[in-house]
Amino acid sequence: MGGGDCILPQASKDNQAMDIETVVALAAPAADATAPKIEEENKDANIDDKGIVRKGKTSYVWSHFTALPVAENGGKYLAKCHHCPKKYGCHPTKHGTNSMNKHLKGAHPSIFTKGGKKGTLHNFMPKAGEEGEPVKVSKGYNFEEYKKSVAEFVVLDEMPFRVVEGIGFRRMVKKIEPRFPVPSRFTVSRDCFQLYLDEKKNLKEWLAKSCVRVCLTTDCWTSNQNLGYMSLTAHFIDDEWKMQRRIINFCQIENHKGETVGREIEKCLREWGIEKVFTITVDNASSNDLAIAYIQRKLYARGGLVCGGKYMQVRCCAHVLNLIVNEGIKEQHTSIESIRNAVRGYIGS
Repeated sequence: MGGGDCILPQASKDNQAMDIETVVALAAPAADATAPKIEEENKDANIDDKGIVRKGKTSYVWSHFTALPVAENGGKYLAKCHHCPKKYGCHPTKHGTNSMNKHLKGAHPSIFTKGGKKGTLHNFMPKAGEEGEPVKVSKGYNFEEYKKSVAEFVVLDEMPFRVVEGIGFRRMVKKIEPRFPVPSRFTVSRDCFQLYLDEKKNLKEWLAKSCVRVCLTTDCWTSNQNLGYMSLTAHFIDDEWKMQRRIINFCQIENHKGETVGREIEKCLREWGIEKVFTITVDNASSNDLAIAYIQRKLYARGGLVCGGKYMQVRCCAHVLNLIVNEGIKEQHTSIESIRNAVRGYIGS
């Protein structure tokens, strides 16, 4: 009996172990069937060193922030900006991405998208002086793009070519991109001219393809060296119904006679391939009447006039007002001169 009492518990344990193994074996296929589902549900989940389940980082801000190790920050959850040393809290339950989103919008507007959390990083940023107009941002090191950017800087800010040879400019470029060799002023001058040729080619193609009619404004003047100059500006509506203006000619002319100005305008229009002109705005100089008549004769033969050119000439309102004011001042010239002399005496005393 005693031996049997010792053997029965052992057999019971063996049977129990066999039953457990059988249950595990039977349950294994069910567990394997549900495993992909569980894995799919938690594929975006991360468990940190404190056992907190963190959802996958779906916001675009994580393309510009890196979560720092908790152990190295005294147990604090911090994320560091890729573009500056700024750090923000990123606790999975206490913090969101709003503060990081605001930081990108305020400190780095060139990489912030108006789409907010739903937006994605794009390669455009507003052009200086032309809000909302996009300009591409180069990815990585691109020597040709950097050269073009320097030329655009000189042109847009009206800087002298020798600005690239300044110590401060070179030091700034070396800190921003050490791999970029700063070009000389002679190289920059060639790049600026090449930029002009490229932009001229693009504009000519667009005018020939999309532009219907243009309005022109022109003016002539004499420099301190007694040299005559003329400028010609084209105004038109682009594909987005925005008013655009481009200086299509700036040249030296022999004199300010109407026929001379007219021939120069015709030459410029032929060069740009412009045949349909709506109006030409000029000042009240009598020579401009002859210039407009010359252009009307040339464009009429090509069928590029509206109403036969009857309303082509538009007189400059600012010039008309200036003539009126000057004519009125002449009547009070003596009184104005006396007041000016009194003011000069008072200031000099």
